[in-house]
Amino acid sequence: MLKNLALVSTVLVFLVACGGSGDSGGELATTTNTNEGKGINKNRVKGETYPDFYFDYKKYPRIAFKDSMVQIFGTNKEGIVSYGLEELLKGESHMCPVVAASYLISREGINALKQSYVNNPASDAERTAYDKKSGLFYRGGIKVSSNQGAKAQGNWVNALTKAIGFVVGAEAENGFNGPGLFGHRKGLISYTGEDPKGEGDNTVITFTSMKQNYVKGEKIGDKIEKTDEIVNATQCDSLGELCLNSTKTCDRTIEVTYNWNIKPLIAGAKNWPEKIQNILNGYEQLITVKEISNPANCDAELEGL
Repeated sequence: MLKNLALVSTVLVFLVACGGSGDSGGELATTTNTNEGKGINKNRVKGETYPDFYFDYKKYPRIAFKDSMVQIFGTNKEGIVSYGLEELLKGESHMCPVVAASYLISREGINALKQSYVNNPASDAERTAYDKKSGLFYRGGIKVSSNQGAKAQGNWVNALTKAIGFVVGAEAENGFNGPGLFGHRKGLISYTGEDPKGEGDNTVITFTSMKQNYVKGEKIGDKIEKTDEIVNATQCDSLGELCLNSTKTCDRTIEVTYNWNIKPLIAGAKNWPEKIQNILNGYEQLITVKEISNPANCDAELEGL
């Protein structure tokens, strides 16, 4: 009996954190796929269906990246990978207002960061996380920071930041260090504030793109050792195996503020999918985006990556 009461209490707390009231959100949604059995849905397990709007990519576009590991391990030649509502739902096992916010914050933050490079292109001598040729960022080339929460608290702030990190390829201290350009995911998520105290506390997420720096290598016997000679990206391309990764430094930062004023958007919605769609459609009322200076100690936090 006590175990059952504890379980009910946990579920109620979780629903409230996700923006619910502890009930089921009204009548159940009828979720179908208009393309069931075709295209990306042809291999669905029987009964695995999602709301149709998940696949309206014009209205809710997928967030695309280059990923060195996708290319290195032969998944596709261009190293292109994308993330949308379906992937976020599967990663978090549900789609609540917090998970929907992770999609919106990621999408708007990446779009603003891209616009910075379009308006003010980086020099060809710089190897930034933004790939001019494809118009995409390298996954693992963006550092994410939240103004709320602390690591390992296990609350919704961690869930939000983890979901954003899943999209952009950022992980905490226990993350994976992979091969290739910006293949390291470790240490790219940080928390700079206290847990939110309640309704009205804005969440501020910063996206900081990085720059890969290089040094010239020297062949000594069968090994290539680093020298102190710094080389730029253009020189690196001509050096081949004698171009070695050095430090990463912060390049540009976008700040995304999310105000959580979702109650007017979800009022009258009949079920959770309808609430989520209303939040997605009303994103302009929830999000403010601006470019800012790189955070203090930003480069120091990248040491060793």
